[in-house]
Amino acid sequence: MARALGIHIRPDGWSWALLDGSARKWSIREHGEGGLDPSSDGPSAGLTAGLTRGLKGVGKVDNVVVALPSTDTVLREISLPFHDRDKIHQVLKFEVESELYHLNVDDVLCDYIELVDERATASLMVAALPKAQLETSLEILDECGQDPDLCELDFGALTTAVLECAPEVEEEEVHATLSLGSLSSVLMVHDAEGIRAVRVINLGWRELARGLDDDEDATPIGSEEVDLEAGEESVEDVDEETPAPIALFGADASLPLHLDFETVLAEVSPEALSQFLRSLTAEVRRGLAAVGGTPIGALNLLGPSIPGLPEALAGRIGIPCEPIQLAGESNLEMDAVAFGAALRGLGLGGSAMDFRQDEFRQSSGLEKVEGALTLMLVGLIAWFLVDGVVLLQKTRTRMQDTDALFERSVQYVERMNEGLNEDAPNEWRVRTSFDGLEVEPLSRINMLKGRVSKAKLALDELVGAAGVSLPQSCLNAWRLVSEVLSSDLGELGPRWMVESLEFTSMDARANREPQHVAVSMEITIFDEGEGDDLRTFERLQAAFNRQPWMVENAEAPDGFKNQNETVPNARTGLIELKVNTGWNRGEES
Repeated sequence: MARALGIHIRPDGWSWALLDGSARKWSIREHGEGGLDPSSDGPSAGLTAGLTRGLKGVGKVDNVVVALPSTDTVLREISLPFHDRDKIHQVLKFEVESELYHLNVDDVLCDYIELVDERATASLMVAALPKAQLETSLEILDECGQDPDLCELDFGALTTAVLECAPEVEEEEVHATLSLGSLSSVLMVHDAEGIRAVRVINLGWRELARGLDDDEDATPIGSEEVDLEAGEESVEDVDEETPAPIALFGADASLPLHLDFETVLAEVSPEALSQFLRSLTAEVRRGLAAVGGTPIGALNLLGPSIPGLPEALAGRIGIPCEPIQLAGESNLEMDAVAFGAALRGLGLGGSAMDFRQDEFRQSSGLEKVEGALTLMLVGLIAWFLVDGVVLLQKTRTRMQDTDALFERSVQYVERMNEGLNEDAPNEWRVRTSFDGLEVEPLSRINMLKGRVSKAKLALDELVGAAGVSLPQSCLNAWRLVSEVLSSDLGELGPRWMVESLEFTSMDARANREPQHVAVSMEITIFDEGEGDDLRTFERLQAAFNRQPWMVENAEAPDGFKNQNETVPNARTGLIELKVNTGWNRGEES
Protein backbone atom coordinates (compact mmCIF):
# COMPACT_ATOMS: atom_id res chain seq x y z
CA MET A 1 0.00 0.00 0.00
CA ALA A 2 1.42 3.34 -1.07
CA ARG A 3 1.10 6.70 0.63
CA ALA A 4 0.84 9.69 -1.70
CA LEU A 5 1.05 13.31 -0.59
CA GLY A 6 -0.38 16.02 -2.82
CA ILE A 7 0.66 19.63 -2.09
CA HIS A 8 -0.93 22.69 -3.64
CA ILE A 9 1.21 25.83 -3.37
CA ARG A 10 -0.46 29.20 -3.83
CA PRO A 11 0.84 32.78 -3.54
CA ASP A 12 -1.29 33.24 -0.42
CA GLY A 13 -1.10 29.82 1.21
CA TRP A 14 -1.05 26.10 0.80
CA SER A 15 -3.14 22.94 1.05
CA TRP A 16 -2.36 19.24 1.11
CA ALA A 17 -4.02 15.85 0.96
CA LEU A 18 -2.70 12.45 2.03
CA LEU A 19 -4.04 9.27 0.39
CA ASP A 20 -3.41 5.57 1.08
CA GLY A 21 -3.90 2.72 -1.35
CA SER A 22 -3.39 2.20 -5.04
CA ALA A 23 -4.79 3.42 -8.32
CA ARG A 24 -7.70 0.97 -8.05
CA LYS A 25 -8.63 1.49 -4.41
CA TRP A 26 -7.62 4.34 -2.16
CA SER A 27 -8.76 6.21 0.92
CA ILE A 28 -8.22 9.70 2.30
CA ARG A 29 -6.07 9.77 5.41
CA GLU A 30 -5.70 13.46 6.17
CA HIS A 31 -5.88 16.87 4.55
CA GLY A 32 -5.25 20.44 5.56
CA GLU A 33 -4.68 23.97 4.39
CA GLY A 34 -3.40 27.29 5.68
CA GLY A 35 -2.08 30.72 4.82
CA LEU A 36 1.16 32.64 5.11
CA ASP A 37 2.81 32.97 8.49
CA PRO A 38 2.32 36.67 9.35
CA SER A 39 5.32 36.66 11.69
CA SER A 40 7.74 35.78 8.88
CA ASP A 41 9.78 38.27 6.90
CA GLY A 42 8.46 38.15 3.35
CA PRO A 43 5.98 35.91 1.51
CA SER A 44 8.50 33.17 0.73
CA ALA A 45 9.48 32.80 4.37
CA GLY A 46 5.82 33.03 5.40
CA LEU A 47 4.85 30.26 3.01
CA THR A 48 7.78 28.10 4.15
CA ALA A 49 6.96 28.53 7.83
CA GLY A 50 3.26 27.89 7.36
CA LEU A 51 3.73 24.81 5.17
CA THR A 52 6.36 23.37 7.53
CA ARG A 53 3.97 23.71 10.43
CA GLY A 54 1.07 22.29 8.41
CA LEU A 55 2.97 19.18 7.26
CA LYS A 56 4.26 18.40 10.74
CA GLY A 57 3.17 14.91 11.68
CA VAL A 58 2.43 13.70 8.15
CA GLY A 59 5.14 11.07 8.45
CA LYS A 60 6.84 9.06 5.75
CA VAL A 61 5.25 9.02 2.30
CA ASP A 62 6.10 7.11 -0.87
CA ASN A 63 5.33 9.77 -3.47
CA VAL A 64 5.08 13.55 -3.26
CA VAL A 65 3.39 15.53 -6.03
CA VAL A 66 3.26 19.32 -5.92
CA ALA A 67 0.83 21.46 -7.91
CA LEU A 68 2.09 24.96 -8.68
CA PRO A 69 -0.15 27.98 -9.32
CA SER A 70 -0.79 29.02 -12.90
CA THR A 71 -1.01 32.70 -11.95
CA ASP A 72 2.13 33.66 -13.85
CA THR A 73 1.92 30.90 -16.46
CA VAL A 74 1.29 31.45 -20.17
CA LEU A 75 -1.20 29.02 -21.72
CA ARG A 76 -1.43 28.36 -25.46
CA GLU A 77 -3.48 25.81 -27.37
CA ILE A 78 -1.67 24.28 -30.37
CA SER A 79 -2.04 21.30 -32.72
CA LEU A 80 0.67 18.87 -33.82
CA PRO A 81 0.46 16.04 -36.39
CA PHE A 82 1.65 13.34 -33.94
CA HIS A 83 0.81 12.13 -30.44
CA ASP A 84 4.10 10.64 -29.21
CA ARG A 85 5.08 12.50 -26.02
CA ASP A 86 8.85 12.29 -26.58
CA LYS A 87 8.55 13.71 -30.09
CA ILE A 88 6.25 16.45 -28.86
CA HIS A 89 8.76 17.49 -26.19
CA GLN A 90 11.48 17.74 -28.84
CA VAL A 91 9.57 20.43 -30.78
CA LEU A 92 7.35 21.92 -28.08
CA LYS A 93 9.45 25.01 -27.32
CA PHE A 94 9.94 25.77 -30.99
CA GLU A 95 6.17 25.59 -31.57
CA VAL A 96 5.25 27.96 -28.75
CA GLU A 97 8.19 30.37 -29.05
CA SER A 98 6.28 32.67 -31.38
CA GLU A 99 3.39 32.76 -28.87
CA LEU A 100 5.56 33.95 -25.97
CA TYR A 101 5.74 37.62 -26.86
CA HIS A 102 7.03 38.94 -23.54
CA LEU A 103 9.11 35.94 -22.43
CA ASN A 104 12.44 34.43 -23.42
CA VAL A 105 11.91 30.81 -24.37
CA ASP A 106 15.14 29.88 -22.56
CA ASP A 107 13.69 31.19 -19.29
CA VAL A 108 10.60 28.97 -19.25
CA LEU A 109 9.75 25.28 -18.98
CA CYS A 110 7.05 23.92 -21.27
CA ASP A 111 4.70 20.99 -20.75
CA TYR A 112 1.16 20.17 -21.78
CA ILE A 113 -2.00 18.13 -21.33
CA GLU A 114 -3.61 16.58 -24.36
CA LEU A 115 -7.18 17.62 -25.16
CA VAL A 116 -9.94 15.48 -26.66
CA ASP A 117 -10.55 16.44 -30.27
CA GLU A 118 -12.33 14.86 -33.21
CA ARG A 119 -9.47 15.85 -35.49
CA ALA A 120 -6.62 13.47 -36.31
CA THR A 121 -4.04 15.94 -35.04
CA ALA A 122 -3.08 16.24 -31.39
CA SER A 123 -4.64 19.22 -29.61
CA LEU A 124 -2.46 20.38 -26.75
CA MET A 125 -2.93 22.87 -23.95
CA VAL A 126 0.68 24.04 -23.48
CA ALA A 127 1.82 25.81 -20.33
CA ALA A 128 5.01 27.89 -20.23
CA LEU A 129 6.17 28.03 -16.61
CA PRO A 130 8.95 30.49 -15.64
CA LYS A 131 12.03 28.67 -14.35
CA ALA A 132 12.28 31.13 -11.47
CA GLN A 133 8.84 30.05 -10.23
CA LEU A 134 9.85 26.36 -10.23
CA GLU A 135 13.15 27.19 -8.52
CA THR A 136 11.37 29.16 -5.79
CA SER A 137 8.87 26.35 -5.24
CA LEU A 138 11.57 23.70 -4.97
CA GLU A 139 13.53 25.84 -2.50
CA ILE A 140 10.43 26.26 -0.32
CA LEU A 141 9.69 22.53 -0.40
CA ASP A 142 13.32 21.68 0.35
CA GLU A 143 13.26 23.88 3.44
CA CYS A 144 10.06 22.08 4.45
CA GLY A 145 11.83 18.73 4.14
CA GLN A 146 9.95 17.59 1.04
CA ASP A 147 11.44 16.43 -2.27
CA PRO A 148 8.57 16.16 -4.80
CA ASP A 149 8.68 13.38 -7.36
CA LEU A 150 6.48 15.35 -9.79
CA CYS A 151 5.77 19.04 -10.32
CA GLU A 152 2.70 20.05 -12.32
CA LEU A 153 0.31 22.99 -12.52
CA ASP A 154 -2.95 23.39 -10.64
CA PHE A 155 -5.16 22.80 -13.68
CA GLY A 156 -3.23 19.54 -14.40
CA ALA A 157 -3.94 18.21 -10.91
CA LEU A 158 -7.54 19.40 -11.21
CA THR A 159 -7.84 17.46 -14.48
CA THR A 160 -6.93 14.23 -12.68
CA ALA A 161 -9.39 14.91 -9.85
CA VAL A 162 -12.29 15.76 -12.19
CA LEU A 163 -11.77 12.82 -14.56
CA GLU A 164 -11.48 10.34 -11.69
CA CYS A 165 -14.04 11.59 -9.15
CA ALA A 166 -16.49 14.01 -10.80
CA PRO A 167 -20.00 12.80 -11.59
CA GLU A 168 -20.03 10.61 -14.65
CA VAL A 169 -20.84 12.23 -17.96
CA GLU A 170 -23.16 10.40 -20.30
CA GLU A 171 -22.07 9.73 -23.88
CA GLU A 172 -22.56 12.64 -26.24
CA GLU A 173 -22.93 14.91 -23.21
CA VAL A 174 -20.55 17.69 -22.21
CA HIS A 175 -20.08 19.17 -18.75
CA ALA A 176 -18.10 22.14 -17.51
CA THR A 177 -16.35 22.50 -14.14
CA LEU A 178 -15.39 25.77 -12.48
CA SER A 179 -12.88 25.52 -9.65
CA LEU A 180 -12.91 28.78 -7.72
CA GLY A 181 -9.49 29.61 -6.27
CA SER A 182 -8.19 32.43 -4.12
CA LEU A 183 -6.37 34.37 -6.85
CA SER A 184 -7.38 32.54 -10.02
CA SER A 185 -10.01 30.07 -11.14
CA VAL A 186 -9.89 27.16 -13.57
CA LEU A 187 -12.65 26.47 -16.10
CA MET A 188 -12.54 23.15 -17.93
CA VAL A 189 -14.89 21.45 -20.38
CA HIS A 190 -14.96 17.65 -20.41
CA ASP A 191 -16.96 14.73 -21.69
CA ALA A 192 -16.84 10.97 -21.26
CA GLU A 193 -13.57 10.71 -23.19
CA GLY A 194 -11.62 13.40 -21.41
CA ILE A 195 -10.82 17.12 -21.23
CA ARG A 196 -11.89 19.21 -24.19
CA ALA A 197 -10.77 22.67 -23.11
CA VAL A 198 -9.09 24.46 -20.22
CA ARG A 199 -9.23 28.15 -19.38
CA VAL A 200 -7.51 29.90 -16.47
CA ILE A 201 -9.46 32.93 -15.21
CA ASN A 202 -7.35 35.45 -13.32
CA LEU A 203 -10.11 36.11 -10.85
CA GLY A 204 -10.53 34.46 -7.44
CA TRP A 205 -12.49 34.97 -4.25
CA ARG A 206 -9.74 37.18 -2.80
CA GLU A 207 -10.90 39.87 -5.23
CA LEU A 208 -13.78 40.37 -2.79
CA ALA A 209 -11.22 41.60 -0.22
CA ARG A 210 -9.88 44.41 -2.36
CA GLY A 211 -10.04 47.59 -0.26
CA LEU A 212 -10.89 45.77 2.99
CA ASP A 213 -7.32 46.14 4.32
CA ASP A 214 -7.04 49.95 4.23
CA ASP A 215 -6.37 50.15 7.99
CA GLU A 216 -3.22 52.18 8.64
CA ASP A 217 -2.07 49.76 11.33
CA ALA A 218 -2.07 46.76 8.99
CA THR A 219 1.19 45.79 7.38
CA PRO A 220 0.85 43.42 4.39
CA ILE A 221 3.23 40.49 4.16
CA GLY A 222 6.12 41.47 1.97
CA SER A 223 6.36 45.11 3.09
CA GLU A 224 8.47 46.49 5.92
CA GLU A 225 6.86 48.33 8.81
CA VAL A 226 7.97 51.97 9.26
CA ASP A 227 8.37 53.03 12.90
CA LEU A 228 7.71 56.63 13.86
CA GLU A 229 10.34 58.07 16.11
CA ALA A 230 9.48 60.43 18.92
CA GLY A 231 8.78 63.93 17.67
CA GLU A 232 7.58 62.89 14.18
CA GLU A 233 4.02 63.65 13.32
CA SER A 234 3.35 61.46 10.26
CA VAL A 235 4.78 58.83 7.97
CA GLU A 236 5.24 61.45 5.25
CA ASP A 237 8.06 62.96 7.29
CA VAL A 238 10.19 59.83 6.73
CA ASP A 239 12.70 60.40 3.92
CA GLU A 240 12.97 56.79 2.84
CA GLU A 241 10.08 55.42 0.82
CA THR A 242 8.23 52.40 2.15
CA PRO A 243 8.95 49.36 -0.06
CA ALA A 244 6.05 48.29 -2.21
CA PRO A 245 4.41 45.01 -1.15
CA ILE A 246 5.52 41.93 -3.05
CA ALA A 247 3.90 38.55 -3.64
CA LEU A 248 4.91 35.16 -4.95
CA PHE A 249 4.30 33.76 -8.42
CA GLY A 250 3.17 37.01 -10.03
CA ALA A 251 0.13 37.49 -7.78
CA ASP A 252 -1.46 40.89 -7.24
CA ALA A 253 0.31 42.16 -4.10
CA SER A 254 -2.27 44.89 -3.56
CA LEU A 255 -4.75 42.28 -2.35
CA PRO A 256 -4.77 41.50 1.40
CA LEU A 257 -3.17 38.05 1.31
CA HIS A 258 -3.41 37.57 5.07
CA LEU A 259 -7.21 37.55 5.29
CA ASP A 260 -9.00 34.18 5.25
CA PHE A 261 -12.16 33.39 3.30
CA GLU A 262 -14.56 33.63 6.25
CA THR A 263 -13.25 37.08 7.19
CA VAL A 264 -13.51 38.33 3.62
CA LEU A 265 -17.02 36.97 3.20
CA ALA A 266 -18.14 38.54 6.49
CA GLU A 267 -16.75 42.02 5.68
CA VAL A 268 -17.46 42.34 1.95
CA SER A 269 -20.13 44.84 0.98
CA PRO A 270 -23.17 43.82 -1.08
CA GLU A 271 -22.01 46.12 -3.89
CA ALA A 272 -18.56 44.50 -4.04
CA LEU A 273 -20.11 41.01 -3.96
CA SER A 274 -22.52 41.90 -6.77
CA GLN A 275 -19.69 43.34 -8.86
CA PHE A 276 -17.58 40.22 -8.30
CA LEU A 277 -20.42 37.94 -9.38
CA ARG A 278 -20.96 39.95 -12.56
CA SER A 279 -17.23 39.87 -13.43
CA LEU A 280 -16.85 36.15 -12.75
CA THR A 281 -19.97 35.12 -14.69
CA ALA A 282 -18.86 37.26 -17.61
CA GLU A 283 -15.44 35.54 -17.67
CA VAL A 284 -17.05 32.09 -17.46
CA ARG A 285 -19.49 32.91 -20.25
CA ARG A 286 -16.65 34.21 -22.43
CA GLY A 287 -14.60 31.07 -21.77
CA LEU A 288 -17.44 28.70 -22.63
CA ALA A 289 -18.33 30.66 -25.74
CA ALA A 290 -14.76 30.27 -27.00
CA VAL A 291 -14.98 26.49 -26.76
CA GLY A 292 -17.93 26.03 -29.11
CA GLY A 293 -19.03 22.61 -30.36
CA THR A 294 -21.50 20.48 -28.43
CA PRO A 295 -23.76 22.42 -26.02
CA ILE A 296 -22.83 22.12 -22.36
CA GLY A 297 -25.34 20.26 -20.23
CA ALA A 298 -24.23 21.29 -16.71
CA LEU A 299 -21.74 23.47 -14.88
CA ASN A 300 -20.16 22.00 -11.74
CA LEU A 301 -18.70 24.19 -9.02
CA LEU A 302 -15.66 23.41 -6.87
CA GLY A 303 -14.08 25.45 -4.16
CA PRO A 304 -15.43 27.86 -1.53
CA SER A 305 -19.14 28.54 -1.63
CA ILE A 306 -19.97 32.17 -2.43
CA PRO A 307 -23.60 33.21 -1.83
CA GLY A 308 -25.48 33.80 -5.07
CA LEU A 309 -22.78 32.38 -7.36
CA PRO A 310 -24.72 29.31 -8.63
CA GLU A 311 -27.77 31.43 -9.35
CA ALA A 312 -25.74 34.13 -11.08
CA LEU A 313 -23.98 31.61 -13.32
CA ALA A 314 -27.16 29.71 -14.14
CA GLY A 315 -29.01 32.91 -14.98
CA ARG A 316 -26.16 34.29 -17.10
CA ILE A 317 -25.22 31.11 -18.97
CA GLY A 318 -28.61 29.41 -19.05
CA ILE A 319 -27.51 25.96 -17.84
CA PRO A 320 -27.84 24.19 -14.48
CA CYS A 321 -25.08 25.11 -12.02
CA GLU A 322 -24.52 23.20 -8.76
CA PRO A 323 -21.63 22.56 -6.34
CA ILE A 324 -20.19 19.03 -6.36
CA GLN A 325 -18.03 17.01 -3.94
CA LEU A 326 -15.18 14.97 -5.39
CA ALA A 327 -14.46 12.84 -2.34
CA GLY A 328 -17.72 12.45 -0.47
CA GLU A 329 -19.66 14.50 2.03
CA SER A 330 -17.04 14.18 4.76
CA ASN A 331 -14.39 16.02 2.74
CA LEU A 332 -16.24 19.11 1.54
CA GLU A 333 -13.43 21.39 2.68
CA MET A 334 -10.60 19.48 0.96
CA ASP A 335 -8.84 21.38 -1.82
CA ALA A 336 -9.57 19.73 -5.20
CA VAL A 337 -6.13 20.60 -6.58
CA ALA A 338 -4.24 18.99 -3.66
CA PHE A 339 -6.60 16.01 -3.91
CA GLY A 340 -5.83 15.63 -7.63
CA ALA A 341 -2.09 15.86 -6.97
CA ALA A 342 -2.34 13.04 -4.41
CA LEU A 343 -4.29 10.92 -6.93
CA ARG A 344 -1.50 11.53 -9.42
CA GLY A 345 0.95 10.24 -6.82
CA LEU A 346 -1.00 6.94 -6.68
CA GLY A 347 -0.56 6.52 -10.44
CA LEU A 348 -3.90 7.79 -11.70
CA GLY A 349 -3.90 9.55 -15.08
CA GLY A 350 -5.57 12.63 -16.50
CA SER A 351 -2.43 14.76 -16.61
CA ALA A 352 1.10 13.78 -17.62
CA MET A 353 2.75 17.11 -16.85
CA ASP A 354 6.05 17.05 -14.98
CA PHE A 355 8.12 20.21 -14.90
CA ARG A 356 10.95 18.47 -13.07
CA GLN A 357 11.82 16.57 -16.26
CA ASP A 358 13.91 19.48 -17.55
CA GLU A 359 15.74 19.73 -14.25
CA PHE A 360 16.63 16.03 -14.43
CA ARG A 361 16.97 15.73 -18.18
CA GLN A 362 20.69 14.97 -17.82
CA SER A 363 19.91 12.20 -15.35
CA SER A 364 17.39 10.78 -17.79
CA GLY A 365 20.04 10.84 -20.50
CA LEU A 366 22.38 8.89 -18.24
CA GLU A 367 19.64 6.37 -17.53
CA LYS A 368 19.54 5.59 -21.26
CA VAL A 369 23.17 4.47 -21.19
CA GLU A 370 23.02 3.08 -17.68
CA GLY A 371 23.23 -0.49 -18.95
CA ALA A 372 26.27 0.21 -21.12
CA LEU A 373 27.98 2.13 -18.33
CA THR A 374 27.29 -0.66 -15.86
CA LEU A 375 28.66 -3.28 -18.26
CA MET A 376 31.74 -1.18 -18.90
CA LEU A 377 32.26 -0.67 -15.16
CA VAL A 378 31.90 -4.39 -14.49
CA GLY A 379 34.39 -5.11 -17.28
CA LEU A 380 36.82 -2.59 -15.86
CA ILE A 381 36.56 -4.12 -12.39
CA ALA A 382 37.09 -7.59 -13.85
CA TRP A 383 40.17 -6.36 -15.73
CA PHE A 384 41.61 -4.90 -12.53
CA LEU A 385 41.00 -8.18 -10.71
CA VAL A 386 42.71 -10.25 -13.44
CA ASP A 387 45.58 -7.79 -13.65
CA GLY A 388 45.95 -7.88 -9.86
CA VAL A 389 46.13 -11.71 -9.90
CA VAL A 390 48.72 -11.65 -12.70
CA LEU A 391 50.74 -9.03 -10.84
CA LEU A 392 50.58 -11.07 -7.63
CA GLN A 393 51.80 -14.17 -9.46
CA LYS A 394 54.66 -12.20 -11.05
CA THR A 395 55.63 -10.87 -7.63
CA ARG A 396 55.70 -14.36 -6.16
CA THR A 397 57.84 -15.63 -9.05
CA ARG A 398 60.20 -12.67 -8.70
CA MET A 399 60.55 -13.31 -4.98
CA GLN A 400 61.38 -16.95 -5.63
CA ASP A 401 63.99 -15.99 -8.24
CA THR A 402 65.41 -13.36 -5.89
CA ASP A 403 65.75 -15.87 -3.04
CA ALA A 404 67.48 -18.37 -5.33
CA LEU A 405 69.87 -15.73 -6.67
CA PHE A 406 70.66 -14.51 -3.17
CA GLU A 407 71.43 -18.02 -1.94
CA ARG A 408 73.80 -18.57 -4.89
CA SER A 409 75.50 -15.24 -4.27
CA VAL A 410 76.00 -16.15 -0.60
CA GLN A 411 77.61 -19.43 -1.65
CA TYR A 412 80.11 -17.63 -3.90
CA VAL A 413 81.00 -15.13 -1.16
CA GLU A 414 81.39 -17.85 1.46
CA ARG A 415 83.66 -19.74 -0.93
CA MET A 416 85.77 -16.57 -1.32
CA ASN A 417 85.96 -16.16 2.46
CA GLU A 418 87.12 -19.76 2.85
CA GLY A 419 89.93 -19.14 0.34
CA LEU A 420 91.55 -16.51 2.58
CA ASN A 421 94.23 -17.56 5.03
CA GLU A 422 94.05 -16.95 8.73
CA ASP A 423 96.29 -13.88 8.57
CA ALA A 424 94.13 -12.05 6.04
CA PRO A 425 92.71 -8.71 7.25
CA ASN A 426 89.13 -8.64 8.47
CA GLU A 427 88.28 -6.08 5.77
CA TRP A 428 88.75 -8.81 3.18
CA ARG A 429 86.11 -11.04 4.75
CA VAL A 430 82.49 -10.35 3.70
CA ARG A 431 79.59 -10.91 6.12
CA THR A 432 76.68 -12.73 4.46
CA SER A 433 74.27 -12.70 7.42
CA PHE A 434 71.63 -10.01 7.95
CA ASP A 435 70.45 -11.16 11.37
CA GLY A 436 69.22 -8.30 13.52
CA LEU A 437 68.76 -5.98 10.52
CA GLU A 438 65.45 -4.97 8.98
CA VAL A 439 66.23 -5.58 5.34
CA GLU A 440 63.66 -6.12 2.60
CA PRO A 441 64.15 -9.38 0.71
CA LEU A 442 64.68 -7.51 -2.56
CA SER A 443 67.40 -5.35 -0.93
CA ARG A 444 69.58 -8.19 0.39
CA ILE A 445 71.48 -8.66 -2.87
CA ASN A 446 72.28 -4.94 -3.10
CA MET A 447 73.56 -4.89 0.48
CA LEU A 448 75.68 -8.01 -0.16
CA LYS A 449 77.04 -6.37 -3.29
CA GLY A 450 77.98 -3.29 -1.25
CA ARG A 451 79.86 -5.42 1.26
CA VAL A 452 81.79 -7.20 -1.48
CA SER A 453 82.64 -3.88 -3.12
CA LYS A 454 83.97 -2.54 0.20
CA ALA A 455 86.23 -5.58 0.66
CA LYS A 456 87.46 -5.27 -2.93
CA LEU A 457 88.36 -1.62 -2.35
CA ALA A 458 90.47 -2.59 0.71
CA LEU A 459 92.31 -5.22 -1.33
CA ASP A 460 92.85 -2.84 -4.27
CA GLU A 461 94.32 -0.22 -1.97
CA LEU A 462 96.82 -2.78 -0.72
CA VAL A 463 97.98 -4.03 -4.15
CA GLY A 464 97.83 -0.65 -5.92
CA ALA A 465 94.75 -1.22 -8.08
CA ALA A 466 92.56 1.28 -6.30
CA GLY A 467 94.08 4.46 -7.74
CA VAL A 468 96.27 5.03 -4.60
CA SER A 469 100.00 5.65 -5.22
CA LEU A 470 102.19 2.95 -3.62
CA PRO A 471 105.52 3.68 -1.92
CA GLN A 472 108.59 3.87 -4.18
CA SER A 473 110.48 0.68 -4.98
CA CYS A 474 113.81 0.47 -3.09
CA LEU A 475 115.11 -2.13 -5.53
CA ASN A 476 114.59 0.22 -8.45
CA ALA A 477 116.32 2.99 -6.48
CA TRP A 478 119.37 0.76 -5.96
CA ARG A 479 119.45 0.06 -9.68
CA LEU A 480 119.50 3.79 -10.52
CA VAL A 481 122.16 4.58 -7.88
CA SER A 482 124.37 1.64 -8.88
CA GLU A 483 124.37 2.76 -12.49
CA VAL A 484 125.77 6.17 -11.49
CA LEU A 485 128.39 4.58 -9.22
CA SER A 486 129.57 2.22 -11.94
CA SER A 487 129.68 5.04 -14.50
CA ASP A 488 131.64 7.55 -12.39
CA LEU A 489 133.80 5.27 -10.20
CA GLY A 490 134.34 2.41 -12.60
CA GLU A 491 137.70 3.80 -13.81
CA LEU A 492 139.09 3.59 -10.26
CA GLY A 493 138.90 -0.14 -10.38
CA PRO A 494 139.34 -1.61 -6.88
CA ARG A 495 140.21 1.75 -5.25
CA TRP A 496 136.60 2.44 -4.09
CA MET A 497 134.01 0.59 -2.07
CA VAL A 498 130.55 1.06 -0.52
CA GLU A 499 130.82 0.95 3.24
CA SER A 500 127.03 1.02 3.98
CA LEU A 501 123.65 1.37 2.19
CA GLU A 502 120.26 2.35 3.60
CA PHE A 503 117.11 2.61 1.40
CA THR A 504 113.85 3.94 2.88
CA SER A 505 110.63 4.12 0.84
CA MET A 506 108.71 7.31 1.72
CA ASP A 507 104.92 7.40 1.23
CA ALA A 508 103.36 10.71 0.19
CA ARG A 509 100.44 10.21 2.59
CA ALA A 510 102.83 10.21 5.59
CA ASN A 511 105.19 12.89 4.31
CA ARG A 512 104.59 16.31 2.90
CA GLU A 513 107.16 15.61 0.17
CA PRO A 514 106.39 13.60 -2.97
CA GLN A 515 106.76 9.87 -2.67
CA HIS A 516 110.40 8.82 -3.09
CA VAL A 517 113.18 6.53 -1.80
CA ALA A 518 115.61 8.09 0.68
CA VAL A 519 119.13 6.74 0.08
CA SER A 520 121.97 7.05 2.58
CA MET A 521 125.32 5.48 1.66
CA GLU A 522 128.98 5.71 2.73
CA ILE A 523 131.61 5.67 -0.01
CA THR A 524 135.31 4.98 0.63
CA ILE A 525 137.88 6.06 -1.98
CA PHE A 526 141.56 5.02 -1.87
CA ASP A 527 143.92 7.75 -2.97
CA GLU A 528 147.32 7.15 -4.61
CA GLY A 529 148.73 10.11 -2.77
CA GLU A 530 147.96 12.88 -5.15
CA GLY A 531 144.64 14.06 -3.49
CA ASP A 532 142.42 12.86 -6.29
CA ASP A 533 140.01 11.19 -3.88
CA LEU A 534 138.46 14.51 -2.84
CA ARG A 535 137.88 15.55 -6.41
CA THR A 536 136.44 12.13 -7.20
CA PHE A 537 133.95 12.42 -4.31
CA GLU A 538 132.84 15.85 -5.44
CA ARG A 539 132.53 14.64 -9.02
CA LEU A 540 130.34 11.76 -7.85
CA GLN A 541 128.09 14.15 -5.94
CA ALA A 542 127.75 16.32 -9.03
CA ALA A 543 126.89 13.23 -11.12
CA PHE A 544 124.02 12.40 -8.85
CA ASN A 545 122.70 15.96 -9.05
CA ARG A 546 122.55 15.75 -12.85
CA GLN A 547 120.20 12.80 -12.79
CA PRO A 548 116.54 13.55 -13.72
CA TRP A 549 115.19 11.20 -11.07
CA MET A 550 116.68 13.21 -8.24
CA VAL A 551 114.06 14.93 -6.08
CA GLU A 552 116.61 17.28 -4.50
CA ASN A 553 120.38 17.75 -4.76
CA ALA A 554 122.60 15.20 -3.11
CA GLU A 555 123.92 16.18 0.29
CA ALA A 556 127.14 15.29 2.13
CA PRO A 557 126.42 16.18 5.77
CA ASP A 558 129.93 15.34 7.13
CA GLY A 559 131.92 16.10 4.01
CA PHE A 560 134.69 13.75 2.86
CA LYS A 561 137.07 12.75 5.64
CA ASN A 562 139.22 9.92 6.62
CA GLN A 563 137.05 7.33 8.29
CA ASN A 564 139.71 4.63 8.84
CA GLU A 565 143.08 5.72 10.21
CA THR A 566 144.49 2.22 9.87
CA VAL A 567 144.12 2.39 6.12
CA PRO A 568 146.44 4.99 4.73
CA ASN A 569 145.31 7.25 1.86
CA ALA A 570 141.61 6.30 2.33
CA ARG A 571 138.75 8.71 2.81
CA THR A 572 135.08 7.92 3.58
CA GLY A 573 132.14 10.26 2.91
CA LEU A 574 128.35 10.09 3.51
CA ILE A 575 126.02 10.93 0.62
CA GLU A 576 122.23 11.33 1.09
CA LEU A 577 119.90 11.14 -1.95
CA LYS A 578 116.13 11.36 -2.67
CA VAL A 579 115.30 9.15 -5.64
CA ASN A 580 112.02 9.24 -7.58
CA THR A 581 111.86 5.76 -9.03
CA GLY A 582 108.66 6.53 -10.89
CA TRP A 583 110.63 8.65 -13.29
CA ASN A 584 111.73 5.68 -15.34
CA ARG A 585 108.13 4.42 -15.80
CA GLY A 586 107.02 7.81 -16.99
CA GLU A 587 110.05 8.05 -19.31
CA GLU A 588 109.30 4.69 -20.84
CA SER A 589 105.61 5.53 -21.42
